[in-house]
Amino acid sequence: MIITHCGKFGDFIPSLIIPNYYYKNNNEKTTFILSSWFKSIKGLEEFLMLQDFTEKVIFDEFLPNDFSLGAQPYKFKPKVITDEVYYNLGLSGFPNKYLGVMYAEEYDLKYDLDIKLNFIDENFPEEYRGKKMYTHFYDERWDKDRYDVRFIEMLPNDGYEPFDPDKSLLHNLNLSYYSSSSIYYPNGFSVLSDLCGINYDLVNGSVNPSVYYLNHL
Repeated sequence: MIITHCGKFGDFIPSLIIPNYYYKNNNEKTTFILSSWFKSIKGLEEFLMLQDFTEKVIFDEFLPNDFSLGAQPYKFKPKVITDEVYYNLGLSGFPNKYLGVMYAEEYDLKYDLDIKLNFIDENFPEEYRGKKMYTHFYDERWDKDRYDVRFIEMLPNDGYEPFDPDKSLLHNLNLSYYSSSSIYYPNGFSVLSDLCGINYDLVNGSVNPSVYYLNHL
């Protein structure tokens, strides 16, 4: 199977329930062709290649024009494609259900919500375990004015450290997994953490949790 996605990160992650089905039921692996925009997410290829359902990860030079409703346009022909079948995943309308389900229904694809992602490092250093972690509130967020309370105002005063986006996804996922507490405002990393089954607290935000967070279904 070949699937494409243009971004953003939190919109892409729910799509993993589709390759999850085809690997578990047909032993079919997936090639991900992602917009070059995804190169900015440190360790994404490493994380995807760790999953049983991944064949390969390819970054295409295609970039969307607009991120106001997901990434638009999201339908494009990747450079490496000749006559292979591929599926352009993206927001075809305003999301009113879990995004992975929405993507699957556009092409009548199968999906499996019972997903277990590989990320746990059993040898994760002791000095990184048991921390209290949080994600930053970025002032450039498009929806920042829709928050009743700014994230920074809800953060406990002492003892919490920020995740470092310059560290790899696997490092930050293990920081969260082994933490004593992780607090997120809605962002791509929180969506991935949710799909990984990590315990976390999500602050109030402008998103519908059932669209992005499988544990809210």
